Amino acid sequence: MKPLKLHLKNFGPYEAETINFTELNESPIFLISGNTGSGKTTIFDAITFALYGQGITDDRDPASLRSDFATYDSPTQVDLVFEHQGITYKISRQPDQILNKKRGEGQKKYTATGVLDIFEKGKKVDEITKIVKINLKIKEILQLSRKQFVQIVLLPQGDFQEFLAASSDQKEKLLRNIFHTSLYSKWGEVLNEQLHDLANNSKGWQNNIKARLAQIKWVAAPKEITEENTETQLEALKLQQKDAAAELSELEDQVATLQNQYDFKNRQLAAQKTTNDRIAKLDDLKQQQAKLKAGQPEYEKLKQQFISLSWAKDLKPQYDQFQDKQSAFIRYQTCIQKNQADLTKSFAQKKELETVKQQLAGQENEQKKFRAQTVILTSQRRSFAKRDQLQAEVGLAEKEVAQVKQNLAANQGQAAQLAQRISTLETEIATRPAVSDQLSQIKQKIQTLKNLQDKLKALLELDHENADLQVQVKKMAGKLKAAQKIAKQSQNRYDDLNEIRLKNEISRLVAQLKPGTPCPVCGSSNHPAPAHLNIRETVTDVQLKSAAQKLTQANKNQADYQAQLGSLQEQLERQTQNYAQVRADLAAKINVAFHLKLKSDDNIDVLTTKLTELQHETSSAADKTTQQIEHLQSQALQLDDTKQKYQAVQRITDNLNSQLIAATTGLASKKGLLQELEHNLPQDFADLKSLDEHLTKLQHLIAVYNDQVTKNNTDLNQITTHIASLNAQQKDLTQEKDNVQKSLAALQEKLTTAILQQFGSKDWQQFENLLTQLDQIQLLQKRLTEYQDAVKQVDNKIHLYQQEIGNQQYVDLHQEMAAINDLSGKIAGLRQKYNAQHEQVALNQSLLQEITTNFAKIQEQEAKITQLSKLVDAINGKNANKLGLERYVLRAELAEILQVANQHLKELSSGRYLLKLHSQPGSYQKNTGLEIDVFDGDVGQQRNVHTLSGGESFIVALSLAFALGEVIQNEAGGISIDTLFVDEGFGTLDQNSLETAMAALQSIESSDRTIGIISHVQMLQQTIPCQLRVKAIGEGKSKTKVFLRS
Repeated sequence: MKPLKLHLKNFGPYEAETINFTELNESPIFLISGNTGSGKTTIFDAITFALYGQGITDDRDPASLRSDFATYDSPTQVDLVFEHQGITYKISRQPDQILNKKRGEGQKKYTATGVLDIFEKGKKVDEITKIVKINLKIKEILQLSRKQFVQIVLLPQGDFQEFLAASSDQKEKLLRNIFHTSLYSKWGEVLNEQLHDLANNSKGWQNNIKARLAQIKWVAAPKEITEENTETQLEALKLQQKDAAAELSELEDQVATLQNQYDFKNRQLAAQKTTNDRIAKLDDLKQQQAKLKAGQPEYEKLKQQFISLSWAKDLKPQYDQFQDKQSAFIRYQTCIQKNQADLTKSFAQKKELETVKQQLAGQENEQKKFRAQTVILTSQRRSFAKRDQLQAEVGLAEKEVAQVKQNLAANQGQAAQLAQRISTLETEIATRPAVSDQLSQIKQKIQTLKNLQDKLKALLELDHENADLQVQVKKMAGKLKAAQKIAKQSQNRYDDLNEIRLKNEISRLVAQLKPGTPCPVCGSSNHPAPAHLNIRETVTDVQLKSAAQKLTQANKNQADYQAQLGSLQEQLERQTQNYAQVRADLAAKINVAFHLKLKSDDNIDVLTTKLTELQHETSSAADKTTQQIEHLQSQALQLDDTKQKYQAVQRITDNLNSQLIAATTGLASKKGLLQELEHNLPQDFADLKSLDEHLTKLQHLIAVYNDQVTKNNTDLNQITTHIASLNAQQKDLTQEKDNVQKSLAALQEKLTTAILQQFGSKDWQQFENLLTQLDQIQLLQKRLTEYQDAVKQVDNKIHLYQQEIGNQQYVDLHQEMAAINDLSGKIAGLRQKYNAQHEQVALNQSLLQEITTNFAKIQEQEAKITQLSKLVDAINGKNANKLGLERYVLRAELAEILQVANQHLKELSSGRYLLKLHSQPGSYQKNTGLEIDVFDGDVGQQRNVHTLSGGESFIVALSLAFALGEVIQNEAGGISIDTLFVDEGFGTLDQNSLETAMAALQSIESSDRTIGIISHVQMLQQTIPCQLRVKAIGEGKSKTKVFLRS
């Protein structure tokens, strides 16, 4: 993949920038240079965004790459033309962004868009416009994800230098992300969790067994049974359960025997109790029978009353029918009388209506004249109405013309105000470049102040060092003075001891002098006056030697302190001079930068105060200028808004002019029509109102007459119909009355006959009295039935009990009950004993089953835990080699990387260096497996990479970077990347290391690969001939320029 051309529009600091990479491909190495923050790495951000729709890191939202200076009318877009395997591709992308609406006012969020064009031999063969398809196609073309592309194409040199010095743990974290080997460590974690779970299960089962064994109720077991192991306790519990089961079976047999006796006694008692109950019941029934026989006369009386009421109940329907017929006969008579009165009244009304009809017929001719006049006046009224309508329309048109003129004048005034506002804003905004330049100058001053503050900080540190030195000099002088005192004391002590020693020796020699022998001092053989000394103290050789050693050490300490004091004094003098020079330089730089007149000997407090004041003033000026720029940006937005409003007002003005022309033309047309219509109006009426009043009067007279005719006809028809209806009703009512009268006579005769038969008289009084008592018939019937049923039931029961009792006599039950209660007590005691033992046996049996199950689980799982523990230790590196599974895999990957890196390192180091994996395990797992050594061919030895110099470390890291990119390419399917970018790592090199690194880079010769170096280091600009220089031009913008040095 080789980039050919990149166009950035409102992307980062680039407003409209085109970078032609073909101009940079003339050399295998080119430099992208520029100050920090100018936008060097943004170029690679743009390439990554064009290809993948994202930046080089996950934390950079594509929308955040939009330029801060971009207006709502200017979209952000990146166009990239690149070549891959002989095919040319052009991709254009726009991120999510907020822009002005294409229609209407205001802004809206536009989603990301993209277009991918594919060219073969200069001819466009395909176009893809959907984002998802573009992303899939790019991945299909490059065979790389975004992360892989960034890892391969952008080599962070500084990261690889850190990688060299990192421990195996740190290397593992980096390589894990590249080769995605976290699966192995996660596998180890999963297995470790499984092992932990198995161990917890076993521990849980063991705790459960311990708890359950503690719950067992032992019977006749040894006291030390709870101290035995689990298997012993299980066997003892099984034996105890067997004995307990046998004892429970014996108890069950005893309970069954007593229960049979108890049941037999209960059955016998129940039979005797039943006989006693039957005898008592028979006596009670005989008493009831005697009582019922005493109520027989009352029963007969009620029976006769019930028969009479039943006869009256049977005749009641005929009596009710007689009453209904009698009421109907009276009702018919009343209706016939009322109907006859209505007929008389209706005939009188009909005669009156016929008289009115004749009167209305006489007014018909006059009404015809009124209708003719109405037709004529209605026709004339339309002309008046049209005249009034036109007058109203003319009035409205005149008002519309006046309103349009007024609106036009107001709109023109508003347009003039907006034009004045636009002029004012443009004048104000024109100052923005000057204010931006002013802000840039202030920022430079801030940077200068920052540098001066750093120098002041260094000066303060130097001042503190001098103060510390002065303290050290003072302390050292004190030590020297103390040492001199000790040396003097030691010298005096030595002299004293030596003098005593000499006196001792003289005394010894004097004591040994003999006449005639030579003196050991003067040699004389005569000794006229030998010395007689008063010896109070004896000094040994050891004491004298010790004093001599102390004197020597004291003199040595004095000389050392004297030398150290001199050295400190010289250092203090040098640093004092250096401090004064640095202070003078700082004052001079402040004077030059801010046009001040500070003295070179001003103390540090003066400089500190002055820098603080300058920093405050500059910061305040920066804030003020920033506010001015923000205000100008706001004014720029207001200018756009005002221009849009001015254009809208202009459109309204044009529209109002058109409306004024149309309204004026319409007004003239309506006035002409009005004059013509007024000329043709009738002269009988002054205006439409007088015509309408006369027309309304005629229409009212016609309407009244028509209503009267209609009402008369309607009323006449209704009264005629009503008379006919009344005649028919009269006939029907007379017929119905006659029929009811006949039925009434027949019912009266039938009822009288029945009463005569029942009572021997035709008087209805007794019958009607019975009818009032019919509500008692049900009660009487109930009482009669209950009496009959009671007699029958008592007789039947007496007969039944006499058969059941036979010859049996009453029995006393107290003795039998005592015997049963005794048996019940014995059974309850045995059951209580059985239940207590059964409950304990069941509990022990449940505990036995649970313990046995858990014990079997523990034994079964011990083998699994052993095997899994060994596997976990192997995967996690808890072995002699301290090498886990993931690090083993990464070691293989790193070995492949080192193999490829050595090919580059051999070229870059002229065959001197080779990288090798450290073969021996480290002291700890964190420094085992991924440690790297370097073999130095010049000395024929292998050493740690930490011993490399800055330049050597750089070329080794560069080789690693190239190798990692190639390995990832191979794992991605052998794809080809023709252009690489190296970022970071150059600014930390000293002069010699930088020269070594440059020599290595210049030794790269490849016609198939171009390397772009992203750096601000000055030496690289002087060394690399092919450059893309990035320069900030103010207002947050940058420009690029290709520089080719021959």
